[in-house]
Amino acid sequence: MPLKRGANFLRSRRKFRGKKASFGRLFRSFAIGLLFSRRYSLGMFSPGFVLSKTTRPGLVAVGVLGLGLAASACSGDAQNEAFTARGGTDAGGSGNSGAAAGAFDDPLGDAGGSSVGGTTGSSGSSVSPGTSGSAGSGGAEPEPPCVDKSGLPGLHEGVEVDVDGTKRTFDLYVPSGIDPEEHVPIVFAHHGASMTGKMMRVLTEFNELADTEGFIVAFPNGVATTWQSGGLGLCGLGTLAPGIADDLGFVEAMIDHLDDTYCVDRKRTLVTGFSMGGYFSNYIGCSRPDLVTAIGPHSGGGPPDDCEPGPKPVMIMHGTLDLIIRPGCGPEARDKWVEHNGCSTDVETETVKGGHCERSLGCPPGGQVVYCEFKGMIHGWAGHNCGFPTCILPYGGGDNYEDATRLVYDFFKEQW
Repeated sequence: MPLKRGANFLRSRRKFRGKKASFGRLFRSFAIGLLFSRRYSLGMFSPGFVLSKTTRPGLVAVGVLGLGLAASACSGDAQNEAFTARGGTDAGGSGNSGAAAGAFDDPLGDAGGSSVGGTTGSSGSSVSPGTSGSAGSGGAEPEPPCVDKSGLPGLHEGVEVDVDGTKRTFDLYVPSGIDPEEHVPIVFAHHGASMTGKMMRVLTEFNELADTEGFIVAFPNGVATTWQSGGLGLCGLGTLAPGIADDLGFVEAMIDHLDDTYCVDRKRTLVTGFSMGGYFSNYIGCSRPDLVTAIGPHSGGGPPDDCEPGPKPVMIMHGTLDLIIRPGCGPEARDKWVEHNGCSTDVETETVKGGHCERSLGCPPGGQVVYCEFKGMIHGWAGHNCGFPTCILPYGGGDNYEDATRLVYDFFKEQW
């Protein structure tokens, strides 16, 4: 069963169980409240997430044709702290333990979720996402609607932000159908070396999915078309083209700009990337986990070894015939995240179009790891195409494979 259909099936299966748990807790809370009100006269009681054309000073300059395919292929908050307690305390301050939901002994487990002011679902080690807990009666109020946000819908090219005195640019797509007062997720889609934000938009078609799902998507432009990766010693050719700019600061500046201009949810900040952008996705999840909720590197390498403590959800995608960033870089990245997040080495496998996805078992809340491998796919974004003249090289993986744009966004949604 494909990941999406399987996840939807399991969600619907668990929905009824979640309701039983919620009604049970509600009944117990009412009974306790009644006793308190009678004993202590308390009244009603309610209980209350291009290859850099130059790599860096001292390294040899590399032209687009010089490293040819390598350039193309090298190409390419924190998880809501209130949600850190998935299976613990939710964003309202008096949420119930997710262990209660676990008492129903679902053999598949729940990835858990949370509702504002409500209880948090239990955490488990299944292939499928869990369901959100029911809204509590005494938790935090939902975030108030946004006011005085001046941002307009549509495609905005060349949006500028300042990063320590350096002008950086990105393309931005804001669906016209979103409620300007409702907090929406942000997706950052980082291009590969020798690419641009526009090429990444055409390649991934995240803007079309944004129309359907209701999120804002940014397509940043790298300095000299590359990104920070964590330096030398990483798997694959991307290690030869480390970024020369403060790309972590760039993401932070973009988040601040979007928060000032649009009604965004900083607790649902999602970073994905292709090739060199995949390296950067691994890097930001490792080095600045406070900035991102989850990451989704495609055809990249990394992360470096010295990550900040704490788990981070990650979906890694790679083709088995990638001649630019060798296929072994995908499993290597998965193994690093499995060790960092504290998951088991055991996996559950599901078939997807043109390949399969392996979901690591035993991962902690907020630390799910998924590796998707596409059989026979070259260096490209699965399920999509981008050719000349928009893209210099055919970066698309082709529609013989699962749609990586949908695949990674569905994974992102599991984390909320």
